[in-house]
Amino acid sequence: MVVREARLSSVTFQAERKRWTMRNLRSSRIKIATISITCLLSFNAHAGTSSEELGTCFVQSTSGKDRVTLVRWIFNTIAMNPRVKDIANVTLKSREDSSKEMALLYERLVFSDCKQETKIAVGEDGLASLEHGFRRLGEIAVNELMVDPAVQNEVRGLEKYLDVNKWNALSAEGSN
Repeated sequence: MVVREARLSSVTFQAERKRWTMRNLRSSRIKIATISITCLLSFNAHAGTSSEELGTCFVQSTSGKDRVTLVRWIFNTIAMNPRVKDIANVTLKSREDSSKEMALLYERLVFSDCKQETKIAVGEDGLASLEHGFRRLGEIAVNELMVDPAVQNEVRGLEKYLDVNKWNALSAEGSN
């Protein structure tokens, strides 16, 4: 009886582990895609406490619409790179409108909403503090867009091209 319970427990454990691994694998893939996208926003900026506070101010001072403005500007800008230009149909008007909206947002945050935090951060960490602040805002903005069901569905489309055995092996190595 004890052996049978141990086998059932082992089978149950293995089935549960497989379900957990697949859930985490899907979640990990989504996180990998999110991290990859936010790497586009990465700057090599030193982040002191005042720069962290500036980033927090930028995030707290923006609405969802503001954060979409930032992502649209990033998309329009990156789309001009010759290596990806062929996959994005971005018009001159779209780029100009996006740049105008982003300039207004940028100046509002720096010179109005987060004026005090900007002064302190730039005084302590230099202009790199602005890069850090906007990187933080960009991470939040991209993450908000990544949770959209249509985006999640597209991210899951990556799964059909991944080698599940490799990912399972990695997961097993990580749990040891």
